[in-house]
Amino acid sequence: SRQDEIGLLSTEFNRLIKSLEESSISREYFESILESMADMLLVVDNDNDMNVVLVNRALANQAGFNPEEVIGKSVITLMPRLNRKQLTQLADSNDIHLTNFECFLKTARNESVPIELTASSIKGANNQSGTTVLVAQNITLRKENEERLIYLANYDTLTGLPNRLLMGERLQQLLERTHWNDRYVGVLFCDIDRFKTINDVLGHRCGDILLREISNRIPSSLREGDTVARIGGDEFVILLNDLASPEHATPIMQQIIDEVGQPYMIQNQEIFVTISIGAAFAPTDGDNAELLLKHAD
Repeated sequence: SRQDEIGLLSTEFNRLIKSLEESSISREYFESILESMADMLLVVDNDNDMNVVLVNRALANQAGFNPEEVIGKSVITLMPRLNRKQLTQLADSNDIHLTNFECFLKTARNESVPIELTASSIKGANNQSGTTVLVAQNITLRKENEERLIYLANYDTLTGLPNRLLMGERLQQLLERTHWNDRYVGVLFCDIDRFKTINDVLGHRCGDILLREISNRIPSSLREGDTVARIGGDEFVILLNDLASPEHATPIMQQIIDEVGQPYMIQNQEIFVTISIGAAFAPTDGDNAELLLKHAD
């Protein structure tokens, strides 16, 4: 309470103590928020090495590292595919923000976890280089769902072969190449003979097993770069790539007929089937997918 220099010093000292106490409480509160976050967070120093200066528990758990093992290392060691140029832009600007950027987090087990990043740069004192705050979400489940949707859109669920859509895309790609390579593209339309009888007599479950068995056999008769697709029911389409002449498809077709004609053991019954094949060739029989499929059918 003294009003001299000692009193003023005492008052200022008490104010500093109170300020430090409040600062300590704020820091603990701040750290509790970081540790409670479900999203991963790390703070990167905006220097040339872009070293990590802070991580939260969520990131350490996802990566399988202790926080002490991560701090001081370059962010590139944690995220090898991170776009360093974009991070540098963040470090040099107050206005640029990185949102919805996808990359991979490298774990202690050397696995790659897909993540989505949001980042922003915080300038230091006097507008000097400061830090970049990165918030990441694990998007493994989302990626798996996306891949599943892509698979369902392009592949037959029963046999795992390309479906009509993917077959059409591949055929179009092959036809575009015939304009400059003077080679032929073969389109084979395959149909299992009397397949309806098999379904009627033995049941649809037996028919499905037979279709899967046939879809496993046909590729063994093809060359690398050829495609077999199931376009519905018991119908398959085979694309023969890079034929010197249409006659070169004959031994391939005969091999398919022989392979499919081997007996099948399904539900303790030996089953024999035959397959019919129609063929059309580009460019002699048509220069578009619809016409070629029509002629082959």
